[in-house]
Amino acid sequence: TELSNAQRRVFEAETKLSKYIATEGSIVREKDDLEERLKEKQREIDALLGRQNDTFNLEVEMEKRLERLRQDHANEMLEVREKADEERASLSMQIELAQDELEKQNGISDELKAELILAKSSDSNVKDKEAFAKSLE
Repeated sequence: TELSNAQRRVFEAETKLSKYIATEGSIVREKDDLEERLKEKQREIDALLGRQNDTFNLEVEMEKRLERLRQDHANEMLEVREKADEERASLSMQIELAQDELEKQNGISDELKAELILAKSSDSNVKDKEAFAKSLE
């Protein structure tokens, strides 16, 4: 009986050991499986973070481009205003010169009219004098 008790205990120990080994193998396989899934999820997270970083960099680049475009537009508008101001000044100067020339020509015209009146008056006086001199003869 002692031998059969010892054999039974050995058998129970061997059974427990094989259950333990089977459980340990299952746990190791499950652990390996979980580690592989963790690595896969980490790769997915890294890919998402990479895309998020790319998106952020793209947004930053787009904001920089937009700011450059705004600055370029502001510079162009300033140039347009300056050119318009220069053109207005040039046109104002041309108008003033044209008005001065017109006034000068009107003044010359007035002088010519006065000279014409004087000449007619002189001519009339000369004719009167000639007529008077003829009448005296």
